Amino acid sequence: MVDKELRFISVNKKAGSVIAEYYPGELTGRKITEVNPRLLDSRYYEDLLKAFDGKLIIRDKVKSSVSEQYYKHNYIPLQNMAGEVYAVMTISHDITDSVRQLEQLTKLAESDKLKSDFIKMASHELKTPVTSIKGYVQLVLSALHKNEEEKQLSPSLIKLSLANIDKQINRLTRLLSELLDLSKIETGKLELNREVFNLNELVIDTVQDVLYSDTRHTINIFHDFGCNIYGDKDRIGQVLINLLTNAVKYSPGSDKIEVWVKQAKKGKVSVSIKDYGIGIAKKYQSKIFERFYRVEEKIEQTFPGFGIGLFLAKEIVEQHDGNIHFTSEKDKGSTFTFTLPIAG
Repeated sequence: MVDKELRFISVNKKAGSVIAEYYPGELTGRKITEVNPRLLDSRYYEDLLKAFDGKLIIRDKVKSSVSEQYYKHNYIPLQNMAGEVYAVMTISHDITDSVRQLEQLTKLAESDKLKSDFIKMASHELKTPVTSIKGYVQLVLSALHKNEEEKQLSPSLIKLSLANIDKQINRLTRLLSELLDLSKIETGKLELNREVFNLNELVIDTVQDVLYSDTRHTINIFHDFGCNIYGDKDRIGQVLINLLTNAVKYSPGSDKIEVWVKQAKKGKVSVSIKDYGIGIAKKYQSKIFERFYRVEEKIEQTFPGFGIGLFLAKEIVEQHDGNIHFTSEKDKGSTFTFTLPIAG
């Protein structure tokens, strides 16, 4: 309880013991701002002043300024016979346990929703290539049956069907590999087979692999710096594949992609993949490396994927003592850059 000069009139044993942990000494007769000067700019101070105006103030959830505790505060104005407020009694309840329990329940609910959404998305993403493969197999079987008597079959039909089957199998394999890698990362079982290798050669080989399945885009490589890396060649190749396939996927209206290998700060090398595609709106950029995250706009939702490629890329790069970041502008494209230590 405090008087109009904001001096403590009385403090019960429980409140006194809590305050004494951070502000030792006798409280009665001292101003609250003398005990804790920071209160002068706090909501607590404002609420006391309002209470002295005769208002009953209730704050349901207030975090302590000196600990991780949460409290419910009631500011009760006390009046004399003339109706004047002569003191304010503050009654505080420690609600930390309730707040923590509510936070845990909220996290569980979010986790359940995340799992549910992921199962729906995974079912769709895995079903799509399987359905496509089945369709091309049925097409070939139908053509074979139709041409049994003629003993001939169009080579172009066979070639087209097999090419598309191969494309969908690669897509299915990549999706399953991402799920397996995610499981390994979450259980701490993602192993790195480190060796010294030439980063520039890996970039060239990876770009060629991407161009093999994508003939529409031109990918230009600029080697401003050449070096060797000590790390897992396949995993770094996986990072490159993820970034390059994203650049291809999210550039439906552009046919140009650039890859830059540059020297970063001392002892580091950077690889940047730049596209001129749909870009990422600023409001979505902070979550782009989160697992299962996909931009919540209609056009982005039409592109296939689990939303874990960038999450995996970040984890792999960081396990190599590197970092990854990006810049992007809506409708103008994105540039993803990762840096790695150079082999000594």
